[in-house]
Order: sequence, then C-alpha cells, then structure tokens
Amino acid sequence: MVTQVELEQFRNMINTEVETKVNELNRAVQVAGNSIEALEKQVATLSIGCMEQAVLIEALLEQLPEEAHANFVDYATRRRKEMLDAIKDGSDVLSGDD
Repeated sequence: MVTQVELEQFRNMINTEVETKVNELNRAVQVAGNSIEALEKQVATLSIGCMEQAVLIEALLEQLPEEAHANFVDYATRRRKEMLDAIKDGSDVLSGDD
C-alpha cells in the first residue's frame, strides 16, 4: 500500500519535472521569439534598401532619352522573366517536382 508520504513525494517529483519542462519550453519560445524579431529587422532593412535602390533607378531612368528608356524597360522585363523562370526551375528541383 502507498503511504501518504510516498504519494506526496511522487507528486512533488512530478511537479518538479513538469516545472522543469515548462521552463525549458519558455526558454525555447523566448529564443525563437528573439530569432523571429531579428529576422523581422533584417527583412525591414532589406526592404528599405530595395526601396532606396528603386528610387535611385527611377531617378536614373528619368535622365535617359525616351528610346533608351524604352530599351532599358524591355531589357529589364526580359531579364526579370528569365530570373523568375530560373527561380521557379530551382524551386522545382529543390522540391522534387521535376
């Protein structure tokens, strides 16, 4: 037969184990939260950098004669399509969707 003392010791042991696991989980969640926050800051920084580049490119394009501007837009459109196709092909290879 289990005594009240043994039952209390078992309960304390279980409580200690549960508290340990909760603390470990809390630490893991905090680390994940910090990582996510750092990634969000990096994405924001990259976004701002891309916007700055877009403004600069737009300003440069305004300086081009109309024909050169049209040629650049055509070239950029073709290159963008090629880039997107390459990305799609690469993602298909990585995901095994050959």
